[in-house]
Amino acid sequence: MPLLVSKSYEQRRLRLLAERAKGNTVLDIGYAQHPNTYLQNVHRVGLDLATPKTKSGYEEEIVGNVFAMKTLLPNRRFDTIICGEFIEHIENPYDLLRNLKEFLNPGGILLLSTPNPLGFPVVLVEYLRNKKFFYTEDHVYYFTPRWMERMLQRSGYTVDEVSPVGLWLPRGHLPIPSISLSYQVIYAASPVV
Repeated sequence: MPLLVSKSYEQRRLRLLAERAKGNTVLDIGYAQHPNTYLQNVHRVGLDLATPKTKSGYEEEIVGNVFAMKTLLPNRRFDTIICGEFIEHIENPYDLLRNLKEFLNPGGILLLSTPNPLGFPVVLVEYLRNKKFFYTEDHVYYFTPRWMERMLQRSGYTVDEVSPVGLWLPRGHLPIPSISLSYQVIYAASPVV
């Protein structure tokens, strides 16, 4: 079923994630559908089950399962790990969050973005029980912002920032300060030392 992707909305999400990245090394998990062209002047490693359909520009592209990172990326650590629109596809999100900590450098940051089931227009189509739009078999979970924060905290992270991507519009976006109306939300978290 279609999600009605707005290219400008996706570009805004990618830009906001790149602006929050820190350090010289970035691991972008689940990047193949939307490689982040805004990540500049850093060593970019992409990890996904598939290769991108277009050139990613990443220095390394690794095909494999995120739960096989110890084999795929032995003894590797990164300044930033990005999981953009990824965690909602994982059956065991707590395991994912806990496993990622060992791949972060000291002082590193985890950046997540995920759909907000309370944001517009998801809440509207949910209320109408419409399965034609903003509904996909690929998503295993939806996380409200306060529960995503709780998951991060219970997995050993400090939540540094929660940011809205903006109000989703069919042909773009409207920047808004409200997390509750935003279709996608970005979370920045640091491992508790």
